[in-house]
Amino acid sequence: MRHLTLVLAMFLGATPALAHKPSDAFITVDIEGTTVSGQLDLALKDLELALGLDRDGDGKVTWGELKAQDAELRAYAAERLGIATDRGPCALVPLDLAVTDYADGAYATLLFNTSCMTEAVGLLKVRYDGLFDVDAQHRGLFRMSYREEQEAFAFTDKERTFTFDPNEGGWTRQMRRFVGEGMRHIFRGYDHMLFLVALLLPAVFWQIGRRFVPKARLSAVLIETAKVVTAFTAAHTLSLCLTTFGVIRPPPTRLVETLVALTILLTALNNIFPTVKTQRWIVGFVFGLVHGIGYASALTDLGLEGWHLASPLVGFNIGVELAQLVVLAVFLPVAFLLRRTRFYKGTFLYAGSAITGGLAAIWIYEQVVRVSVLPF
Repeated sequence: MRHLTLVLAMFLGATPALAHKPSDAFITVDIEGTTVSGQLDLALKDLELALGLDRDGDGKVTWGELKAQDAELRAYAAERLGIATDRGPCALVPLDLAVTDYADGAYATLLFNTSCMTEAVGLLKVRYDGLFDVDAQHRGLFRMSYREEQEAFAFTDKERTFTFDPNEGGWTRQMRRFVGEGMRHIFRGYDHMLFLVALLLPAVFWQIGRRFVPKARLSAVLIETAKVVTAFTAAHTLSLCLTTFGVIRPPPTRLVETLVALTILLTALNNIFPTVKTQRWIVGFVFGLVHGIGYASALTDLGLEGWHLASPLVGFNIGVELAQLVVLAVFLPVAFLLRRTRFYKGTFLYAGSAITGGLAAIWIYEQVVRVSVLPF
């Protein structure tokens, strides 16, 4: 019972990122000559938590309530967004306030400009302190246009400053940035990690009927793992590329998240009631296509177009693969050492799969009916 409680605590600790999409903000900066113009989009649901926009308490933020707090909203944004050149900070001139609809709800859009640059752009720094005090998983998705170039960056609680140096190679700089973003996407989004682990839990066994027989050799485990991971990687890389470049038009975010949860549920159930006993790499490939579309949202939300997406895509995918290798490096040795114990089979394989499947079922329910069941 103690073992089951431990596993339950581990899985419940992972569920906030599984059950709720981290909040995002969108920052756009365009440089034309000496003028910098841009906009900051902040989710109304996040601003409600930070500022209490819903003054009448009816559960909705109206345009009237937003407009009435225009000055307070602009002051809040000005504290959290800053632009500076190598000559010093730029004064941001506020323009219009508007509301923009995104896939996950309505956002307050604040337009601004400034004239503090020389013709020759030197070092440019953008600081975003955002809503990290409201949500530690919050991201600021940044896009900058300069001449024919586009740069992208993801602000996080630990990385709040973007630096643009026109003398550095843009392609390699972008790729390096998104290696880290790809790794964060896996470690922050426990859904993909749980799916991979659930898929690999039986890799240390031969499945004979309904019996799980421990494999004697590590080589047999590594071959099985290599097949599953290679198929999963090939599939999610394919669908990630096709979705990012617009060849595949992704369904609504809500449906994608539901399908990702469904892949986790089906994989967990297959561990408890084995149906696919051999060639599980096929499961990894088919379900990997769904996960690749889920990965793509991290890039398509940046607003980059055409070949400007190439270096972030390469870097992001490298980051995803590196994160998967970290998971495998931790999981496989432990699984192989414990494969003959009742603890592994009873707690990790059966109880772990049951809890994972249960959480995925709750997540599907939350997506379908749009209510939060889990108490976190």
